[in-house]
Amino acid sequence: MSTVSLRCSKERGRHFAASQFLAAGTLLLRISPVASSLLDEELTRFCSGCFQPSFAEVRRVSRSNICPECRRVFFCKECRQATESPAAAHADSGECALLRRTTRSDTLHVRFLLRLARFRARGSSARRAQPYITLSDLTPAGPRATPPAVASDDPSRIVTHGGSPTPTDGGTLEPTDVGSCEPTDGGTRDAGSTCERGCGTPQKNGAAAADQDDGDRTAASDALSRLSLRNAAVDSDAACTADSADADVTARGPGAARIAPVSSLIDVERTPVCDSWDDVMALEAGTNDPHTLRMCVEISRAALLECPQIGEQLGGAAAVERLVQVMVRNAHEIGHPHRIGIGLFPTGAVFNHDCRPNAVFFHDNSGCLCFRAVRDIPAGAEICSAYIDPYQPTRLRQRELQARYAFVCRCERCLDPDSDRYVSGFVCPKCRALLAPDHERPGTLSCTQCGVWIERAKLGEAEATVLKYQDAAVEASNRGSYTDAMSLATQAFTVGSKWLHPWHHAMLGAYQCIAVSAEETGQPAVSVAFIRRQLDCLHGVFAAGGPHSGCCLLAETKKWHQLALALQQHAQQAAQSSDASTIITESLKAFETALEKFKFLLGQQH
Repeated sequence: MSTVSLRCSKERGRHFAASQFLAAGTLLLRISPVASSLLDEELTRFCSGCFQPSFAEVRRVSRSNICPECRRVFFCKECRQATESPAAAHADSGECALLRRTTRSDTLHVRFLLRLARFRARGSSARRAQPYITLSDLTPAGPRATPPAVASDDPSRIVTHGGSPTPTDGGTLEPTDVGSCEPTDGGTRDAGSTCERGCGTPQKNGAAAADQDDGDRTAASDALSRLSLRNAAVDSDAACTADSADADVTARGPGAARIAPVSSLIDVERTPVCDSWDDVMALEAGTNDPHTLRMCVEISRAALLECPQIGEQLGGAAAVERLVQVMVRNAHEIGHPHRIGIGLFPTGAVFNHDCRPNAVFFHDNSGCLCFRAVRDIPAGAEICSAYIDPYQPTRLRQRELQARYAFVCRCERCLDPDSDRYVSGFVCPKCRALLAPDHERPGTLSCTQCGVWIERAKLGEAEATVLKYQDAAVEASNRGSYTDAMSLATQAFTVGSKWLHPWHHAMLGAYQCIAVSAEETGQPAVSVAFIRRQLDCLHGVFAAGGPHSGCCLLAETKKWHQLALALQQHAQQAAQSSDASTIITESLKAFETALEKFKFLLGQQH
């Protein structure tokens, strides 16, 4: 039985749920991108095929490692010798020709669109398969991700995850839509009724439904037995397998499917991920942010000017602009700990957002998107990730989700009025106790210990002042003016310390600015102190074992690593003092903590 199942409901739409009890640390899915591109500055530092770092090979500047035509792209030995070579994709997509004729250093989005156009032209079955699988890449009767679908009675054809048609006889791909919607609550519907989701598919009942299911599964057995599975080498800790025969699979659009018992027919750990063009087109586009919309228009226009063939390959200027919006809204940044590229993962878009996520996503050494449980998940519970920074208070999270993803979050945390008591909390300037709303004096907050009351507007002005100084400090830091950044961040900290709770989201930003500025100005002891304050914030708001535990586990892990490096720098500076050995011991402990957390999140081989 697999770890997750794909389900659909009126309230949640298409989503992933736990097929069984999942302990914290369980690897849920590993997904390869339908299209991906490295940042321009990383083209010679990482392989454009597998995204593996290749610093040693780059230093030798071997001519066989760099594309001989454009001289700007690196490929490792394995990718150069692969059957479906990424180097060939580099040339076929037009990417090589683009890099030969342009000196621009911002070709990321154009190259991404070229690879997306190549993916569409070649079809999903022609993609270089990755040795990672989704929960049910092979289903005997799968849904179409976008209507309309053409019905087919041909049992020799199957549909992969997301509706990607795969021929089993080497013939031409044809669309197919077999199967019918099933209730997610385990009940039955009257014969002849239609799906409650409005797809118009006739429903089955009783013996007729059982006979039809048996027929579908028999056809699936014949089809799956003829599949030629590629990529026998699989990472040993790949934890996802095909779903059971009783799991419901429905698409975001009309149509549905029921999975056959594939686990007894094939080695599912060798099944390649194969998202379809329909999955790409089913991704939501658009945003409520005017700046983002303008940026999408500019990117699409620049791409059409630079490579006019993109418009022909993707269906015209309007289609290109929509795909740019899909890219901006749905593409994931690839790389840890720093961003090295972007990738589009339609399967990953199935995960819904929650401000109290129970799963975190990251990228492995090959640029695949991985999801891991950060706390125990009971069987049947939905698996969600966070689209944005969960540390923000509700009003800021809602504003960002509305602007970037055009929806209102109604998760338990957003509906809990007490969830922001710390991340947007204020303290009494006299006794430092947490202020609470004063119901007798509207528009004020009062101290429950000493009775002091303060107008909410005054506290809002203090918060705005802290954020103003913080933004100015970030801007100065981006310019490289770390002394100015340190001064501005210190002012933010001074004002905030009087009125804001130490775990307030604005204070967390001030701590970060001071820590970075102190590190850059040769003050490691100050940096260490304010990194510890950041960890206190994360531990306090997302306490282990609490309802919000694990929400910022990746951010916490990075802070431990940052703390270890700062302590190391502090130890070097204090090498002649009596505290040096103590600082070194603390640094080693911080490194060990960061390592254990990275192993938990990213795996042993990352």
